[in-house]
Amino acid sequence: MEDIADVKVAAAAYPLISKTKALKPFKTNLDLFISLLIKTMAISDTLYEEAETTTHTLPLISILLTWLNTMSSSPLRPIRHTSTYIALKIVTELCVQAGDISKELNLKQRQKDMEAKKGGVGPAFQKKMKEAEAKVKEVHGKKVRLEEIMKDSFDT
Repeated sequence: MEDIADVKVAAAAYPLISKTKALKPFKTNLDLFISLLIKTMAISDTLYEEAETTTHTLPLISILLTWLNTMSSSPLRPIRHTSTYIALKIVTELCVQAGDISKELNLKQRQKDMEAKKGGVGPAFQKKMKEAEAKVKEVHGKKVRLEEIMKDSFDT
């Protein structure tokens, strides 16, 4: 018959906090995976999808955060700890993306202002202004969506 202490030790040993040589790179690889996942989602605009605009039932980030928040209430400590860790890493990467988007928004706004300062009356000027305004509006929409995602992740 197994000793209760052996069961507790086995239950407490999980990859995220393991000191064994085989599992030591797990945390670093998990961090890298999450970082690349969020960056890839941002590049492909999958990150900014909403329920109305996605081709799927729900946006991927919403599904992912829902699962992680549910697992963070698990009675099993390893699952609870790991899911909380992943959720926080995702929010950290979302903050990085929000910073990048803020810089991009600032740049697009300055470009739009420079176009407006040049002045003009012709159809080419009007077209450039509409394109500049559309770019600012698009980037602003991304920023608002990221803020919504981050707020939702803390509210749940």
